[in-house]
Amino acid sequence: MRWLVTIVVIAIIAFLGYRYFYTDEGQQVAEQVEQTAEEAAQAVEDTAEEATEAVEGATDEAADTADDAAQSTEQTAEEAAESTEQTAEEATGAVEGAADETAESTEQAAEEATDSAEQMAQSAEDATAALTVGGVNLGEEIGTTVSDATSALEGITDKASAEAALPSLQAAETKLDELSADVEKLPQQAKEALASLLDDSLPELKDLVSKVEGMEGVGEVVKPTLDSIMAKLDAWGKQPA
Repeated sequence: MRWLVTIVVIAIIAFLGYRYFYTDEGQQVAEQVEQTAEEAAQAVEDTAEEATEAVEGATDEAADTADDAAQSTEQTAEEAAESTEQTAEEATGAVEGAADETAESTEQAAEEATDSAEQMAQSAEDATAALTVGGVNLGEEIGTTVSDATSALEGITDKASAEAALPSLQAAETKLDELSADVEKLPQQAKEALASLLDDSLPELKDLVSKVEGMEGVGEVVKPTLDSIMAKLDAWGKQPA
């Protein structure tokens, strides 16, 4: 930039010297112009130096700002990474804790279910032993008889089917008559066990009896037999628990 200013000054001086070379006034003007040109050149140079210093200062500040931003970003990234790692560890711990609790709960539930099944099996075994008289398991015999009577009643839809089912019902009545004497020999605890066994099957049987006896032309065929069957079962099912 300085050389450009110098060329401009030289050109101005040459022009003015050419114009005023032979006059004092021309020489005076030339000197003034030269001085003005030098001052202008110095001002331009000073301005250029100030601008250069300003640019360098701004560059340094920008570099410092960039360094600060980089450090801040790095610190933020490290903090985020640490937070993420901590959160992952906490989540892992929670999952592992829940898994352990679930495993313990499942194991406990399995143990309780096993104990319950064993107790039920033991209770069934005890009931079977208590209901056995003369080598005959009265619980099984009565349960089979009730099941046979239920099946016979389910097949009745009219008078003809009632007459066809009557022999099965009469066989059930006869079987219960044969078991009556042995039932009376049972101790009170065994009678209570028998009543518990009948508690599940009697409601269904009673519903079927009421339905069949309400059919037109059917009640008169099966009612006497059904009354005999239900009288025995009701008496055995009403033992105090």
